[in-house]
Amino acid sequence: MTGIDIVLNTFFNNPLLPQDPPLGFFDNFNRANGAIGVTSNEAKPWLKQIVSAGDGAAVIDTNRAAPSGTSGAFVYAVDALSGNGTLSTLVSTVSTDGGARLVARCQDYDNCLLLTLLTATGRMTLVKKIAGVSTTLADVAVLSSEINNKTVAIVLSGSSVSVTLDGVVKIAPVTATELQSNTKHGFFFNATQSKTTRYDDFRFSI
Repeated sequence: MTGIDIVLNTFFNNPLLPQDPPLGFFDNFNRANGAIGVTSNEAKPWLKQIVSAGDGAAVIDTNRAAPSGTSGAFVYAVDALSGNGTLSTLVSTVSTDGGARLVARCQDYDNCLLLTLLTATGRMTLVKKIAGVSTTLADVAVLSSEINNKTVAIVLSGSSVSVTLDGVVKIAPVTATELQSNTKHGFFFNATQSKTTRYDDFRFSI
């Protein structure tokens, strides 16, 4: 006699049961020009924080994230539900005025890790901001040619923070004991600066 297989709905296969939201996120920005909206993989919202008032915003420009507007500064971040992982993005072009920065472990702009990609004096700086007070963790020389069309990554593992360019260590591990419970990560734009910066393939990998 042939047996009959019976499949019972369980926590693992019942589509009607609530599922935990995914850790991390990925956005390739491959959608129509306009508001940045939600990530392409998980449909997680890009959360805007106004740093200084103005009409600035992040938008989609030819399948890349870009700044818009004429004034103000702002952070856009996604909740990855983890403070540990790797924040990375392909930088197709970077402004040379210090207005383009990556933001990790962000509670808000006054409490976060902040990576300035390229200052006007040719530096890459990693800063921790606690209650609005900035402490420089690393400051290294960098050229736009090192960044353009390269993947910049901030590697976060407990109190250890490092930065790579196309997998090559640019900032060796430094220690930041604060902020580890913060789970939002993203980028900063200044609408009056960083106009040329473009991001693609933005992700937080656990």
